[in-house]
Amino acid sequence: MVGAIRWATLTVGLLFAATTTPGVRPAVYGSLLVAHALWRTARPGRTDRGDVIATVIEVALHVTVVASTGGWRSPFIVTVIGPIASIARAQAAQRVATEREEQTLGQLATLTEANSLLSDLHALAQTLPVSLDLRDTVNSIVVRVRELFEPNVVVLLLHGSANRSWTVGAAIGVRLPSALTTDDLAPPLAMASTGVAARLITDLSAAGGGMSAASSTGLYAPLWARHQLVGVLAVERVVPDTLTDRDRQLLEGVAEQGAMAIDNARWFARLRRAGADEERLRIARDLHDRVGQALAYTAFELDRISRTVDEEHVRAELQTLRSDTRQILGEVRETLSDLRADVTEDHDLIETVEAYLERVRRRTELEIEFEHGGRSRLPLPVEREVWRIAQEAVTNVERHARASRVAVRWTCGETGALLEITDDGAGMVLNGDAKPGSYGLVGMRERAEAIGGALEIDSAPGGGTTVRCRINAA
Repeated sequence: MVGAIRWATLTVGLLFAATTTPGVRPAVYGSLLVAHALWRTARPGRTDRGDVIATVIEVALHVTVVASTGGWRSPFIVTVIGPIASIARAQAAQRVATEREEQTLGQLATLTEANSLLSDLHALAQTLPVSLDLRDTVNSIVVRVRELFEPNVVVLLLHGSANRSWTVGAAIGVRLPSALTTDDLAPPLAMASTGVAARLITDLSAAGGGMSAASSTGLYAPLWARHQLVGVLAVERVVPDTLTDRDRQLLEGVAEQGAMAIDNARWFARLRRAGADEERLRIARDLHDRVGQALAYTAFELDRISRTVDEEHVRAELQTLRSDTRQILGEVRETLSDLRADVTEDHDLIETVEAYLERVRRRTELEIEFEHGGRSRLPLPVEREVWRIAQEAVTNVERHARASRVAVRWTCGETGALLEITDDGAGMVLNGDAKPGSYGLVGMRERAEAIGGALEIDSAPGGGTTVRCRINAA
């Protein structure tokens, strides 16, 4: 484009010179400009940063020619547009080169930072304890507390993302349900959950009672990690006046270490869960490529062989085997579809849940309803965790609930989001007698807490089950 401008303006200048100021001088200067244009055409300036020297020569030449042939009245005045275009091109090329350089340096810095972080994580992994499991962490805290204080009651509650949600990590000497709200806590423990230091209550009867009705004195400490409340710890004794302020200071030290250990275990669980999700997708792809194709080939071969057999009873048995193989192949494909399903940038939560529920309809007799409002999207990591919660809840209905109907509802708005799965099945017991890991409830609760949500479960034997995941707006 710059070359075209140069030749166009030069042609106009030569025509003006020939018609307005004929003579030797204009002809000489015109020839000089033509020679320069030929040189620049044969050897154009570099397009990355521009040929600075050539551009300076071009500007000086045109200014000299114009000044020598009449200044502003020079017939060659229009040829100055060529150098201007060269300068503009050089500046644009310089900006592009600078932007590319900055982008390259930014990518290099990002890769360097990622490499350093991975190196630090690897070094840290070598120093971690053998187990970062949350249950093991809670048990070790309880063991330490019992060794130090010889209590009659030890209660360790884990704080959920919802402000009033508590999960019982350990309850020694007292019977508690698996989940509590702040209203269910003994007054001293509720007060401790709002403070930053451990409390010593010498007379529990005057303070409203402890976690156990038989307790007379107690220590209550909040567990804080990274400026967030992760739990509360209660230590109670039946004999009055047997806990001192020194015990309170000692419990504060235990609480500080325990809070950090619990927070580490929770983060480790989230990382492990994310790794498990990726591994599940990889295994599903491998199974689809290997086992699925192998079963399909086996069914095809059985079909082919059955047509070559003359004996009727052998043919009938082969047909039965082929039918069983195709049924197994269908089940494998259904399972692989469930494993591979995920929320992506192109497929939102609603599309993923709809496709999954359609597969459940095909393979079961469940009456399924799916209600959703709007197409608002949450951040991709949040939607993926919500999807896994929905999948786990519906899978539980399919495998364990003995239900005839399940309703899934998803709403997402400016104030937050709600996922609700309700069935009319057998229900289950939600108290201290229920196994903590029953039906994947622990996993669903951990997923909800990882995205700042709260999991609620309403169920009773024979009364069906409702699973709700509430996510407040950030």
